[in-house]
Amino acid sequence: MLLADDQLRSDIADQYLIAGELALDGRVRAIKGALSMSILARDNGFRGLIVPRENAEEAAIVQDVEVYAVSSLTEAVGFLAGQLPLEPMVVDLEKLFGAAGRHSVLTLCPSTSARANVSR
Repeated sequence: MLLADDQLRSDIADQYLIAGELALDGRVRAIKGALSMSILARDNGFRGLIVPRENAEEAAIVQDVEVYAVSSLTEAVGFLAGQLPLEPMVVDLEKLFGAAGRHSVLTLCPSTSARANVSR
């Protein structure tokens, strides 16, 4: 709304998908579906995604899309206006999923030889 009403001027706003619930006091509340939003942003050629701080780690699991965490509308506007530098969220997948994550792979192959090749 701020962009449409010319209250915010930004050269980069069209490069970002923005998701969050805006509270009356300007805080940005957590949402459901941040992972799906991140996939949507990546698949539709957005440079990045701006989400509530509580959702940033979930959204940052997706590769090839920058995820920025904000706590308020003021932070989001500052970032989009180029007045507030934010660092993209970085998630260490090894730390997040641990060694067990590497062993919990579902293999769906038609033959035994194909399963053997996939597991190598």
